[in-house]
Amino acid sequence: MHTAICSDGPSRTGASSGSSGTTSNQAVQSPTGHTLQALRFLQLGQIAAQDSGCERTVALMCANAAWAYAVLDDHKRSMDSLARAHDAFARAEVDTTPWVRFFHEADLDAMSGVVNAALPTPSPRAYTATTEHLYRAVDARSLDMGRSQAFELTALATAHIRNGDPDQGVRVGRQAVDLARQVRSVRVIDRLAPLQQAALAYRTRGETAELADEIATLRTP
Repeated sequence: MHTAICSDGPSRTGASSGSSGTTSNQAVQSPTGHTLQALRFLQLGQIAAQDSGCERTVALMCANAAWAYAVLDDHKRSMDSLARAHDAFARAEVDTTPWVRFFHEADLDAMSGVVNAALPTPSPRAYTATTEHLYRAVDARSLDMGRSQAFELTALATAHIRNGDPDQGVRVGRQAVDLARQVRSVRVIDRLAPLQQAALAYRTRGETAELADEIATLRTP
C-alpha cells in the first residue's frame, strides 16, 4: 500500500532497495505493463536487501511484490511472497537499517490486508484475511498516525462493500472520509477513488449513495 513510499532518505546500505520500493510502489496499481515493471524493480530491491542482510527490508520488498502479484492475479506467487515477507519480518532485528525502521508489524498487517484485497478473484478466505489484517493494523495505530489509518480504513470499507456488506462498508467508510478531511493529504484523498466506485455499485441504497457523494465532493478540487 502506502508503506514503501513512507521511506524518506534511505541510508547507504538500504539505498538501492529503498529506491526500488518507492518507484515500484507508485506503479503497482497502474496498468498491467506498469505493474510488471514495478515487480521487476521490487525483485531488484529484494536482491539488494538480501545482500545487505537487512531482513526488515527483505520483508518490505516481499510484501510489495506480493501486492504486485495480486494485482496481476497470480494468487500462488502472491501468497508465497507474502509468506516470505512474514518469515523475513520474524527474523528481523530491532536495530535495523535506519531507512526501514518505519516498517513495523502494523505496516506488515496493513500490507497483508491490501494484498488479499487486491486479488481480482474474490474468495471468502481472502476476504477474511483482508479484514483480520486491516482491523489489526488500524487498532495498532496511535493517534498521530491518521494518514496510515485513513489508508487502512479506506481499504477495509472497500473490501466490505465489494464482498456484499455495504452496511459495514458505509460505517468504516465514513471513518475513512472523516480522517481524510482531517489529514488533507492528496494521496489519502486519491485513495478514496476505489471506495467511491464500490459505493456507486450500491447507489440505490441511500447511505451508500451518500458516501459516494461525500467522496466525490472531497475529491473535487
